[in-house]
Amino acid sequence: MRLRFVLAVPAVLGVLALPLAAQDFPALGREIESLVREKFYDAARGERWASENAGYAVEIRDAETFRRETRRRLAALGASHTEYYTPEDPGYRDLLSIFEPVLHRSGEGESLGLAAAEREDGWFVARVFAGGPAEAAGLRRGDRLVSLDGAPFKPVLHGKAGRPILLEIQSSRNGPSRTVTVTSRTIDPKKEWLEAQIGGTRVIERNGRRMGYVPVWSCAGVEVEETLREALAEKLAEAEALVLDLRGGWGGCDPALVGLFDPAVPDLTRIDRQGKST
Repeated sequence: MRLRFVLAVPAVLGVLALPLAAQDFPALGREIESLVREKFYDAARGERWASENAGYAVEIRDAETFRRETRRRLAALGASHTEYYTPEDPGYRDLLSIFEPVLHRSGEGESLGLAAAEREDGWFVARVFAGGPAEAAGLRRGDRLVSLDGAPFKPVLHGKAGRPILLEIQSSRNGPSRTVTVTSRTIDPKKEWLEAQIGGTRVIERNGRRMGYVPVWSCAGVEVEETLREALAEKLAEAEALVLDLRGGWGGCDPALVGLFDPAVPDLTRIDRQGKST
């Protein structure tokens, strides 16, 4: 069984294919080719990509090779909203949660209370979600995630919810590593992000000035704007300036969010695959 859907955002139309249990990689490759050809926001570029990559998966027989090759080829499109995810990718549950109203599938799963980013030299903490297990264990953005329960770190957990986990981390490039205990939990990503937004919103005082700070990982849903509006009227009412921390997240903010700060929201133009402007 495979699940696929088209991801649409203002001015961009991308294709996202999510395999649940796929062994026929040549067939899945052809499906991705068709999706790009039929759904990519730039019709001419999508057609060209599909032609140039026709049959790319015909010799592939294992999941990791298919994942790596598909991602490499899709990256050539240069589109931020076009990617291939498997259930073992950390963004998989996130996207299920964001698009739950469309897909009708929950993104709930095990979480350490952090977002991890992969670099050439390993996995690193991209964000610690306020109120979550990682914050309680003292992890910080930039920590290198070396190992989990003695094995090389992998960001997707299975069967560890509610159990103490030994996490080896390194806080500086040449510094020593240390082991901390983190207890993972089961939670829906959007719920975790909203809790982090609420718990992380604060006023920071520096040199006699009061700066408001709000961490936002994803703007999906109306809750983010409503929560921010409440914070501006209450917790952040005395702040002289505001920092919205969107680093590393999924974005997706509605243009109306700008209306919280400036009523002159800019007009937006959407151009569809046929070149029609709205």
